Amino acid sequence: MDEIKMPSPTDSQPHLVDPFGRAVTYLRVSVTDRCDFRCVYCMSEDMTFLPKKDLLTLEELDRFLSDPAPDEIAFAKVVDGYLASEHFGERWARHWMDWFRYADSHGSEGDPMIPYAWQYRDYLIRALNADVPYDRLIKEHLAGDLLPEPRLNHELGLNESAIGPAHLRMVFHGFAPTDPLDEQVRFTDDQINVVSKAVLGLTVSCARCHNHKFDPISQRDYYA
Repeated sequence: MDEIKMPSPTDSQPHLVDPFGRAVTYLRVSVTDRCDFRCVYCMSEDMTFLPKKDLLTLEELDRFLSDPAPDEIAFAKVVDGYLASEHFGERWARHWMDWFRYADSHGSEGDPMIPYAWQYRDYLIRALNADVPYDRLIKEHLAGDLLPEPRLNHELGLNESAIGPAHLRMVFHGFAPTDPLDEQVRFTDDQINVVSKAVLGLTVSCARCHNHKFDPISQRDYYA
């Protein structure tokens, strides 16, 4: 059996699944001109997570490769461009929403919809694109409707801070609860569970039934 030749970045023919190879061939650019240009594609994917066909245009690649500035400065320009993109907030809000269990519906048998859940999603995107500090976001998530100086979005006519606690509504709902008090207790427990895991990285909800075995979280503290 003939030995299979693995493609390399220096091959004249582009690899079929390598967009860099196609772009380099199209632009008649040698990969040795700026050997680290592949990191621009990776940066584009990490910071925007757009569909692959939209990640890195030939114009953007050409602009980077032809930039007379040193590599570090040229790359910094690309990073600043992605940080200023609206897609940056769209990309990283997805991770935050995973932590706080964002959903458009409650699940369970009936899977009832959560009205206006998208308002919370868009709030996060705007906050990340506006570089709102982490500690401020946490305050808004816990008591955004009570802050004495809320963040106001005059363009959209919104109290941004007041949208933060909306994640507390995204709890597991039963389809037809028979005990309203038990349902309320479950909601509260789920809210504590989500917030403590997302913000503290601790399974505080374990203390609902017993003193936490590995961290100083007692059952007494849980119900305090």
